[in-house]
Amino acid sequence: MSLLRTLVAALVCTAAVITADAKRPAKPIYAFGYANCLGDSTVYVSAIQPLEGARLTRKKSMLIGREQYAQQMEQYMRTTDGKPYTCAIFFAKSRKKAEKQFLSLRRQCARQKEKMVEMSASTFAFTALATETAEP
Repeated sequence: MSLLRTLVAALVCTAAVITADAKRPAKPIYAFGYANCLGDSTVYVSAIQPLEGARLTRKKSMLIGREQYAQQMEQYMRTTDGKPYTCAIFFAKSRKKAEKQFLSLRRQCARQKEKMVEMSASTFAFTALATETAEP
């Protein structure tokens, strides 16, 4: 009987944690993309955008689906320019931190004498990922 009570208590606690996590409002995550072609000294950076429905992992606070976001930018750059690009995504929990990362990247590009082209949000915007593809 003691084992049954322990099992029931564990199930109730698990259900309570899952319900509490579902009720917590999602905080916005801000991100911008970076694209670089190895044969060119120009780098392309998208505008800082809030990602709709984006979530972070619990342990390491990594963006779930970051590969798909980078792939979105890579596909856009390939259709625009036709060259192969290496793309990355930078993200932060607040807009202020994302802007700080953006400025740091701008300084780094200036030191390396790379031309940095900033794309507006109307030029390129990340699209929300479907929930089943966003899960790890």
